[in-house]
Amino acid sequence: MRTISTAQDKAILSQARSDHMRVRVDSTGAGAWVDLTDLQGVDWVRSATIRAGIDNPMMTATVSLWREWEELSLVGLMTGSRINASSTVVDIAREIKIETATVGGDTTPASGDWVLVFHGYIDDIDFGGDKPVMRLTCRDLGAELADTFIESVAVRGAAGGRAVETTMQNILNAALASPPTLYVPTSPSWNILEYKQEKTPVLTAIRDLANQIGWDLRYKWRSGTSQFELTLYEPDRALAGGVLRTFDDTEYYSITQAAISRKNIRNRIKVTYSDPTQEIRDTGGSPYRTTYIAEDATSKSKYGTRYMEIAEASTSNIDSAAEAQTMAEAIRDDLKEPTLTHVVDLPYFFAVELGDYYTFSANDIHYDTNQSLAVVGYTHTLEPGKCRTILQTRGIPSAGTNRWLEIEGRPGVAPTTDDYTDAAAGNPAGEAGGPGQIIVTYDDPRIAAPPVRDWAYTECHVSTSSGFTPSNSTLKGVGRTTRFEVGNLIAGTTYYIKLIVFDSENNVASTSSQVTQAAGLVGPGQVDKDSTYIATNLNTEFGVWSSPNTKANDPPDHWTTARIAAAGEASTFVEQDLWGSGEPVYYSTSVHQTGGHSIVVDATVLANDGTEDYPSIMSAMFPSNAGKLYGLECNFRQANVADFLYLRFEFYDDDESTYRGWASAAYHAQAVDTFYTVHLYGRALSTSRLTRVIVGAAHQFGLEAAGLLYIDRAILREVPVSFEVYLNAATTQTIATATWDVVEFDEEEHDRGGDYDFTNDEFTVVEKGTYHITATVAVENIPDTSYVRAAIYVDGSAVRYGPENTNATGGARAMHATVSAVLELDVGEDVDIRIYHNAGGNRDLEGGVEKVYFGCRRVT
Repeated sequence: MRTISTAQDKAILSQARSDHMRVRVDSTGAGAWVDLTDLQGVDWVRSATIRAGIDNPMMTATVSLWREWEELSLVGLMTGSRINASSTVVDIAREIKIETATVGGDTTPASGDWVLVFHGYIDDIDFGGDKPVMRLTCRDLGAELADTFIESVAVRGAAGGRAVETTMQNILNAALASPPTLYVPTSPSWNILEYKQEKTPVLTAIRDLANQIGWDLRYKWRSGTSQFELTLYEPDRALAGGVLRTFDDTEYYSITQAAISRKNIRNRIKVTYSDPTQEIRDTGGSPYRTTYIAEDATSKSKYGTRYMEIAEASTSNIDSAAEAQTMAEAIRDDLKEPTLTHVVDLPYFFAVELGDYYTFSANDIHYDTNQSLAVVGYTHTLEPGKCRTILQTRGIPSAGTNRWLEIEGRPGVAPTTDDYTDAAAGNPAGEAGGPGQIIVTYDDPRIAAPPVRDWAYTECHVSTSSGFTPSNSTLKGVGRTTRFEVGNLIAGTTYYIKLIVFDSENNVASTSSQVTQAAGLVGPGQVDKDSTYIATNLNTEFGVWSSPNTKANDPPDHWTTARIAAAGEASTFVEQDLWGSGEPVYYSTSVHQTGGHSIVVDATVLANDGTEDYPSIMSAMFPSNAGKLYGLECNFRQANVADFLYLRFEFYDDDESTYRGWASAAYHAQAVDTFYTVHLYGRALSTSRLTRVIVGAAHQFGLEAAGLLYIDRAILREVPVSFEVYLNAATTQTIATATWDVVEFDEEEHDRGGDYDFTNDEFTVVEKGTYHITATVAVENIPDTSYVRAAIYVDGSAVRYGPENTNATGGARAMHATVSAVLELDVGEDVDIRIYHNAGGNRDLEGGVEKVYFGCRRVT
């Protein structure tokens, strides 16, 4: 209720009161206000009627004017009228104000007695007919918002939520050149997520937002600024303000209507809405549909259950249980009691506002107890010397009833919701597909009993946990299909599968029974050790982390952390969780060379207490070829000059538990903060079937790690037999004339597998294959016309001779004999290099890596 001064209240209650009215219009559209009760000395105002209703978003007014007075005319088409000489005084789209003053007796209103009771725009002017009357039809300032159309779809709200009042103001600012400032006495504390604001009148757009929480939005008098302002407010349903005024039976003329009906009672309200906070969404990206029900037990007891349902669109801003509750309870509170339509005719009462709560004293005709009711509408009829107000009252303050009844799901009004829960997917089954794949099938829902005729789609959920609850993280497939091919799984791993059927109303059927199925074998990165041979360990540059692993909590795919099992280097390594922040092994993206990640080993985390820790990263077991030579290549960088890198690979039988040996070495970089590449070679034993790689920090055996090691790459792969041996330049070997003597090589340039036997001066074949062999032997002091010749012997027999190299220089000199061949060799065969000369006496070999050497490499 508007504020009433003491003088105004005294005048209202006075039997000798007088009511006055004046109407002013903006005659130019630029703020040139003209008083029509005193224009050119004429009072042009005949009467005015002002109407307001809770189900009408705007106050309206009808003003009756004298069309002409003697030679003067208000009609704009009468250009000869002196009133319209400079501009049309009364025209459509111009602002109009209606003011009243209630004073005692014959008092003439002073300037402070006038109160503004209507401010709006002229919509229509009717000046036809024989009577000299002009009628104006007007709406309040909300007319500008009702007539302004949002011309393009825009995203409103915010991803994290935006206050509804801010969203409303943004709509106003975008649509209007001079937008009003929304007044919000108390914020509803409702944050709106992003939504598409469709093309619609501005007033409709912002009132729709208010309606969704049962609030009201309209132009309302604000006493602090003494003007009508666009206001968002909550009806006082709790009657916190109490009764604002009491009218006894002497203060009104009559009760023109007192009627009661149960027609519009609703006491069980179901609101269906979409909740984006639920994880699983439908195939179109819309969230699951869910419901909230608000009831009133007292109303149900008195009038029986009166059901009502509201279905909010999936794009509605009602998208949480709290918001649906607010809406449902607002509807319940507005409709739970019958509508006592109580119309009171009383002397003019300017202070009335929609939602005011008044008490009407018993009159012993219509009721014998006081009735307290809320104003849902009023009409001011203003005529010179005769002003009155008709109040429409009922129930408690509300946001209206029609607004709710117009969106009720009921035949002939709005569609009802289909909330039937269909049967679960029938006969779900799984089978192994391709590598890391499961194929899921089930019965077509359209042939279920009863059939799901409006089947829309099905969700396929897969988890490694039995009895899991379907969620976004388990959703692997969506579609209107009875077959799902689920890939990117870990081969051989057991998975659990559930199906959920949805109908066209997005109703969720019961979850299917759980199906158990192992993913198919086998593909890159998914190794079946029983049947698959791969050439190297996996994830050699540590760049792959598969879900659900996270870099902070788990090592890269196909790797784990480990330390030595017991004292002594001959001990095997055992898996132990050493990964993560504060642990000795973790990952880094800031220091790397070949890949996107480096593994950091910090041996200082483990106490240097004399135990042999060897904090390391260890690969998964992978198949190896028995008897084959393997090479481990590692890129590393050390942060401290005292650090040592430890490399190792181990061989096992098929059972992964029978240990068959290892190869290991410790390496020390020549400089810090520089990447080095090192190699380690070893041969798988004849009984070995599996191997694994271990890379870490040397810790004991006199090699103490003192800082950080960055390991950028670790790859173990089969490498060919390869060696080159030679005779040291300081070594003397004497060769008798005319004999085939074995060359006794005593140094190696390289020998990956340690295959050359310096004791027996021969190479014993351990891997069957094709070998390329080459040798050069230099013999000193060969006289003119004499020659030297080299040969390759296998198991004591010559298999390839080199050419005779004859001295034709005329004097003695050192002569070189060469031989080369590509030979098919079998396991166990012994290969040596022999030299022959015919110099007629003993001759010494001329040693040196370039003069006497034997090179061998397996090519296939």
